[in-house]
Order: sequence, then C-alpha cells, then structure tokens
Amino acid sequence: MTDQIQITSRLPAAHRAALEQLLFFNAQQDSIRSRLEEVIEQYGVPQVVVHDELLRVEVGDLTGVQGLYALRADGQPVGCALFFRASESRFVVIHLVVDPDYAVRGAHADANVLMRLLGAIRQSARRTRGVCGIELLYPAGRSRTLTI
Repeated sequence: MTDQIQITSRLPAAHRAALEQLLFFNAQQDSIRSRLEEVIEQYGVPQVVVHDELLRVEVGDLTGVQGLYALRADGQPVGCALFFRASESRFVVIHLVVDPDYAVRGAHADANVLMRLLGAIRQSARRTRGVCGIELLYPAGRSRTLTI
C-alpha cells in the first residue's frame, strides 16, 4: 500500500472539497480539540485557496506556510501537513491531519501516511540551510521537537 501513496506539495484545485473535508471535518479532531483551538488562536484559521489552479492552505497572517499532501493513486488527499519556518533553526508543524482510514488504527494503516508526511518535512528541513529541528504542536498540552 505504501507505494500507492505519493507525498507532494502540489494539489490540483479539483480536490478542494476533499481537502476541506480532511482539514475541517475530520472525525479525529475531537481527540485533540483543545490543542487545535490553541494552535488556531495562536496562528490563525486555515483557509483553502486556489492559486494557479493549485490548492494552497493559508493560515492567518503567517507568510511562508508550506503544505504537503499525501495522495492516493487516484489523486485523492488522505493526509496534509502544514508547516513554516519559525526561526533560522526551526520548522513548526502547525497542522497535521490524516484520513481516519489511513491513521494508525485505520484499514489502511500500513500506508504509514503520518510517518511519511513527517519524513517529507524532515527531508525539507535537511535541505534548508540552518534548520536543525522540527517542532510538532500536537498532542494536546505539549509540543515535541524532532532533530533532523
């Protein structure tokens, strides 16, 4: 199953409804609701926009927010990670969402969508001069920093 999942930064506008469903109506949000509310209060509400026929997720007034998408073979998004460079040495992952079917306890858990998204962020950090850590703002009540 893992070879059928592609990680990309480009998502065609035709998948807007699927991305909005994934980001805003994900059944797993309830388990992290308080932390999600804190992140939204601190950084702003994510908003899906179309730019040059591709989807982008903007977050409040933040500039430089990057999005990575996990796509099935048919192009349907099953995961999304939003992050930005918060300082010279650190990326911050502000939103990380996986379709319940592709989550740890889902029917397609073997696709390792969460770990593949985090791996792609780690690769991006390694290619970015000066970045030596990635801060994850979930789970509730604490953050975690990954070294690259």
